Amino acid sequence: HISSIETLKKLVKHFAHLQHLTHFDLIDCHVVFQHKTSRYLINRIWRLPKLTHCHLDFHFQYNSDFTIPNIRSKSIEHLWIENIVFAFNGLNRLFRSTPNIRHLIASIDQMPENQQFPFFIESISSLRLIVDHLTSGTINLFKNMPNLTSLTLQTGKHDMNG
Repeated sequence: HISSIETLKKLVKHFAHLQHLTHFDLIDCHVVFQHKTSRYLINRIWRLPKLTHCHLDFHFQYNSDFTIPNIRSKSIEHLWIENIVFAFNGLNRLFRSTPNIRHLIASIDQMPENQQFPFFIESISSLRLIVDHLTSGTINLFKNMPNLTSLTLQTGKHDMNG
């Protein structure tokens, strides 16, 4: 449980010395971030060269306080992001910043009907999504994951049509 931004900054500052770190779990983090600080922290995590497993459990005041990394991590394969609800554009950018992701656990906002995903996500084999509504846009997302072998959907509302 980290509740001090200064503690978190000190931890992340030392990431440069953790070149062999493969697993990182940040759980139950209740810190008020400025957008610039959030971007710095997330980018530092994404820069870890051997990081393969990343679990981020942030409790932001606003969902928009989470910043999608603006760099790519070619090492992250397993990603679990809690308490952040991704809109379509954010999810799209998240996939672009983790091109080798194989397993993802995340929450997504209701995808617009008939939303088309702009590219295939061939690396994904396991996906667990928390969704409020299952739409044809969400189904289109799955169609762009040709190697998906395991899918778990947790729905917020139980009125599915089809």
